[in-house]
Amino acid sequence: MWTPNRRARPAWAKIRLIVLHSTGGSFASAISWLMNKASQVSAHYVVSRAGAVKKLAPLSDVTWHAGKAEWRGETRVNDISVGIEMEHIDGRQDWPAKQVAAVVALIGALRAVYGPLPVTSHAYVARPRGRKVDPVGCPWAEVPPPTEV
Repeated sequence: MWTPNRRARPAWAKIRLIVLHSTGGSFASAISWLMNKASQVSAHYVVSRAGAVKKLAPLSDVTWHAGKAEWRGETRVNDISVGIEMEHIDGRQDWPAKQVAAVVALIGALRAVYGPLPVTSHAYVARPRGRKVDPVGCPWAEVPPPTEV
């Protein structure tokens, strides 16, 4: 079952970016929220602290994860990106090795299909700057390049 908070990816919108997020709560509560039509938010994937990966939408669809955002002059960031939510409460939790390994593997799988996609943070693309800060403390050194933060 897919999230209702999605739409078909426009023909012009090739996947060119991966955006990482923090859930701000538990894996189960994040999935519940992202699957709730009333929330009007979603992501393609959610990765638990234990390394479980839940896919919420097909990659042929746009999910609503970046909000008002910009990346390299493109303001329709949701249309060109894959959204990955990571179970994490910013400033209060570490980044477990199993979770980081699962995110790195997911990025690798996406790059195997779509090429050397850059990886960035919600904080980097959100507008106005400072509107979002996640994912705080993300272990960027472990995310395989190319990365923008």
